Amino acid sequence: MYKGGNKIRKRLSVAVATYKRFTELNQELVRWLDGNLQDYVEFLVVNDSERLQILEPAVVSWPRSEVKLINHKRNLGYSEAFQSMLENCNTEYCLITADDDRLNISNLIDIARKIDTCSADIVAFEWLSVDGTEIKRLPAGNIEFERLRHALNHAPGIMYKRSTVLPVLRSISIKFGGNSYAFRFFPQVLLAYKVFLKGKIKFVPIPVGGYRQEGPAPSDLKDSNGKGYGDAEVQIEIKTSMIEFLLNLKKGADKSQKKKISTEAGFLCAESVLMLRESLKNRDGARRKLFVKCVVLIFSHPALTIIGFIDLIAKRTGAVLDSK
Repeated sequence: MYKGGNKIRKRLSVAVATYKRFTELNQELVRWLDGNLQDYVEFLVVNDSERLQILEPAVVSWPRSEVKLINHKRNLGYSEAFQSMLENCNTEYCLITADDDRLNISNLIDIARKIDTCSADIVAFEWLSVDGTEIKRLPAGNIEFERLRHALNHAPGIMYKRSTVLPVLRSISIKFGGNSYAFRFFPQVLLAYKVFLKGKIKFVPIPVGGYRQEGPAPSDLKDSNGKGYGDAEVQIEIKTSMIEFLLNLKKGADKSQKKKISTEAGFLCAESVLMLRESLKNRDGARRKLFVKCVVLIFSHPALTIIGFIDLIAKRTGAVLDSK
């Protein structure tokens, strides 16, 4: 850490976006302040609601409480909030969390103290489930391209080097924002895909936070039709736009990277084949629509689907053999 006099020059921010969970947010902010986390990191809250005064007196009046609040005045959606968190930090590094999760304060302070040794552009830390078990389970070190989606699909607990990722995120937002389901629900995954080409993405098995004992709150993240990202139709839309993004990404990749990108796109196609079974369980209108979307995606990329399905079977067979 850099010091000027007795004051530590902070290089890490903790950012959180909130929409309606103001009670949970303020409870977590008080935990941070009570644990003296503010001595090592800056706090940023992005308010994605129409309510302007969301910070409670217990937070505002806390000695040395410096919580930067950005008000959007309306719900712009997670991708906009994600970009706003990275845009509005004052530090080089930004770790993102959620308003219904809990940070491990002692581990985060240790990370802040050692931040100058960080050599990665994106770092995914361990995140714990309600029972205290790991939810990512990756080997420490550089994350392979085909594991990026698994490592970063849960947005909290990921740290970004802003000077590297912000130009990339801005370019993705301009080109793939708007109606892209993948960018709307998983901007951090698309960002990681592109940063991987020229940067470093690592997994560090230090638990930086996890779910509360009550478990994660129901998600407010929905599409324009009111469907959440767990909906099967939304999942197909996400896969379709991710494949489109990956195929575009191949244009700026080298030969070895192109192969990895094609493999990942193939996995997405293969997963869509598996979703066909779900569409055939019932004959209602929603299932028929899901079936059509699956078929369209698969037949739009037949070669990728075959490659992805072969790789998927090979992986599952290998996992079974390893377990025996």
